[in-house]
Amino acid sequence: MKVDPKTVVEGDVMTLTCDTRPSRYRMTAELKYSFYRDGRKVQEPGSSRKYKVHHVNQELSGNYKCEVSTTNGVKKQSREQYIPVQELFFHPNITTKSNPVVEGDHMILSCNTTLSSHRPTTDLKFAFYRDGEKVQEYNSSNTYGIRSVQAANSGEYSCKVSAANTVTKHSQKKYINVQELFTVPQMQVEPDPVVEGDTMTLTCNVTLSPYRATTELRYTFYRDGRTVQETNSSREYKVQPVKLRDSGNYKCEVSTTNGVKKQSQERHILVKDLFSTPEIHVNPHLVVEGNRMTLTCNASLSRGRKTTDLRYTFYRDGRTVQELGLFTEYKVQPVKPRDSGNYKCAVSTTNGVKKISQEQHILVQGYQAV
Repeated sequence: MKVDPKTVVEGDVMTLTCDTRPSRYRMTAELKYSFYRDGRKVQEPGSSRKYKVHHVNQELSGNYKCEVSTTNGVKKQSREQYIPVQELFFHPNITTKSNPVVEGDHMILSCNTTLSSHRPTTDLKFAFYRDGEKVQEYNSSNTYGIRSVQAANSGEYSCKVSAANTVTKHSQKKYINVQELFTVPQMQVEPDPVVEGDTMTLTCNVTLSPYRATTELRYTFYRDGRTVQETNSSREYKVQPVKLRDSGNYKCEVSTTNGVKKQSQERHILVKDLFSTPEIHVNPHLVVEGNRMTLTCNASLSRGRKTTDLRYTFYRDGRTVQELGLFTEYKVQPVKPRDSGNYKCAVSTTNGVKKISQEQHILVQGYQAV
């Protein structure tokens, strides 16, 4: 029995030929050929003295023999011949270039195998899978790369190697855990609670991976979805002095030049009044020419800011009639018809908080008689 090719490799067409010839006295005898592997018949008796196996694999390694028979019961068998089917290439092994893999890395997976020395020019194709789903179609490259890998890319990776679609081998699965480059940001507010006039400081805190401790981080701050501090290297955002209109939903974002980006949870910050909107009161209610008129500017300080110094200013018809000072009262004695007008007061602090009362019209009685 002859074997072709002499060295059988996975994917080959293996041909076994049963060589015999009839006696010169029975040249016309009809011969039938059968083939066996490991004692089991793999080809029934027939007129062909060849047994072909297309795309042979290693499972077909074994002890082969052929048998020749005639219609009158004569049978003869060849000697058994062990035929090993050699690997076309080794089972692939999937490896990563970096270990551990951290967010933002350029992750490269390699599918490694070695071709048989008997078929060194065989064209191999490689495909990659994550969690059983193909992430890279078959091509000639044995690598699969992800630029700026994210935590969502974690999973069980494997690769397949194929030779002309006849021999395919799958690597074992390898779980790749993409580690955090930095933690999800936590935003801290100082002071808490925030009162108008304070210096409000928002701090965006994260912890870097010890494997990438020198990574440069960039910070951005938002209020109600709009940027209030552009991306820069400072993890703090300050508002000085903070005003009521600075209330809103704040969050911070941390990013890197290689595309990793994470945001903190939104935090609602309500800037509380340092003092109430002032109210202006006149005494007496009915102002008569020649009497004394007293205007009082009333404002209530926040419970936590009772020691704050307030300053008061009084206006008539938009012009200052009593300059900024500590006095809550403005007195006119004796009052004259020309003192009629629209009065208001303003309360302010040294750290920039200022509130103005509504205008109150005061008519000095007797004004029409003049």
